[in-house]
Amino acid sequence: MVKDLQQVKNAENEREMLLASNKSLADFNLSREPKLRQCRQRLQELYSTAQELKQEAEQNKKKLDAVGGQASLETTLALLQTAAAQAEEESEKIANKFLDNEHSVESFLEEFTVSRKLAHLRRVKVEKMTELLTRGSRGLPYGAATRGHLHFLAVLLLQPHLLLLPQLLPHTLPTSTLLHIHIHTRSFLCLFLTCNLRGIIGDVKNDG
Repeated sequence: MVKDLQQVKNAENEREMLLASNKSLADFNLSREPKLRQCRQRLQELYSTAQELKQEAEQNKKKLDAVGGQASLETTLALLQTAAAQAEEESEKIANKFLDNEHSVESFLEEFTVSRKLAHLRRVKVEKMTELLTRGSRGLPYGAATRGHLHFLAVLLLQPHLLLLPQLLPHTLPTSTLLHIHIHTRSFLCLFLTCNLRGIIGDVKNDG
């Protein structure tokens, strides 16, 4: 008699529907388990990579701090000037060997292109660092930048690849200073791209 009641029948039908829904959901979850395992493994790999990058960034920051503490701006400029002079001398040697028929055209172009790029880049770095020192002596041209910030800029002139690690940039550097950093670095990259064959030939004529 009780089973024949409409309320009992409705409850039974609802129970069966809930059981079918739960079974369907369970089957769906089981079908997604392989994908879930892959995502979990990928997440673990990304976390490990992030930890490695963090450690690398910390090590690079320590190296950067060490560079900043070991040499003054003036010393860094002097070393860069010496390196620039050596690069110029090396490119002149390559040009002279070519004029003396000690180099084939192919080997000359290959070696001289690399040498002139390096010489031009170092000369520009010397000019930019000299500009930093000159402006710094006139009273902080970069807004709130301190001498420590100028030192950091000088290190970036020597190692512009450090811009690939934004976490190494001092948080206290003003926006105008960061803009100068990116402009100077972009100038160095453009310098590599614009050193073409016409410039090389002109350099050979001038050196001759």
